Amino acid sequence: MLPGMLASPGRPGRVTIYRAATAIISIFVAAGCSSGAGSAADGGSTAAGGGPLSGALAHVADTSNNRSSIYFDDTAGLYRLTGPSPDYAKGFGVLIGLGAGSVAGYAQALPDTGLDLAKESFAITAGSPPATLTLIDGGQDAPRVTSHMTKLGWKPDGRALAAPPLTAAAGSGSYFTLVMATVRASGTDAAFGGTGADLTQIGSPAGPTLATDPQVSALAACLGAVVAAAFEVGRPAGPGSPAELAVGVRTPASGTAAPQAVGCAAWPTEAAASQYAAALHTALLTGKSVTGEPYATLLTQASVTAIGGGQHVVQWTASTPARADQVFQMLDNKDLPGLSTCAHPSVTGCH
Repeated sequence: MLPGMLASPGRPGRVTIYRAATAIISIFVAAGCSSGAGSAADGGSTAAGGGPLSGALAHVADTSNNRSSIYFDDTAGLYRLTGPSPDYAKGFGVLIGLGAGSVAGYAQALPDTGLDLAKESFAITAGSPPATLTLIDGGQDAPRVTSHMTKLGWKPDGRALAAPPLTAAAGSGSYFTLVMATVRASGTDAAFGGTGADLTQIGSPAGPTLATDPQVSALAACLGAVVAAAFEVGRPAGPGSPAELAVGVRTPASGTAAPQAVGCAAWPTEAAASQYAAALHTALLTGKSVTGEPYATLLTQASVTAIGGGQHVVQWTASTPARADQVFQMLDNKDLPGLSTCAHPSVTGCH
């Protein structure tokens, strides 16, 4: 089983790339390449374009923690591509549940919570443990969620429900206490978070949201129309590092189309962005993954575009016919072109 994959009853080989969920589960269990000048971005001063990703970002408060890690999937869009009974181990089916990775791998136990991810419009998770926040948008029955969580041992806490101690949760609730420490169900939506989560920051938060954050919105505009996406702060830390990066899978014309990956990196200066764009061009042509495979094999028909703008964004796109989730696996393995740890000898683009 590949790193980042969680076995799920009824969903063999089900991929959930959300690394925090993997850590929590561990605790519980004990090509051609061209470059060109794109149109200048506005630096993210306005909401990031349209579509499900922009709408999802508008439901999350703009905080440093929430910007640190963001996972999203256009669940309804993915089911339109795969049909109602997708193969979760291949094609675009592997992307379903990416935005709710901490619970998506538990298809058999999840009905105990009253949640139904197959009916959601989209899911988005933001922040780092223990303050992670997840929104399940649409398709939910709030009274049912409340009733089911209460049966598992959750207690009313203001407008939300609070998890019982780990040893007091009923049945499968012992796992969910770790990722659903606080739960709020309202109308057709449900939100939950970890032990340090503030649910006022997700759903209908007061104040600025991630959709209007300069950096996040610039990267979202760079990604364009996507069925799944992930954002995280840049790495490696220190001089020569991107400020933040994002990856995604573009919305395809059909469920049989070859997946098209897109990666975007925001840089602190124009000079750093230019240096990275040149290094990235070389990496995609001749560099190797941390697995030893050439990037030109994993990422075919690749191209690099210096978008620029106030966030100094550089974009790369490529086809990933072998795996729809290739770009997320690479992000999970710290194995993006020119963005892997500088300690790895095969990396091109470290400064």
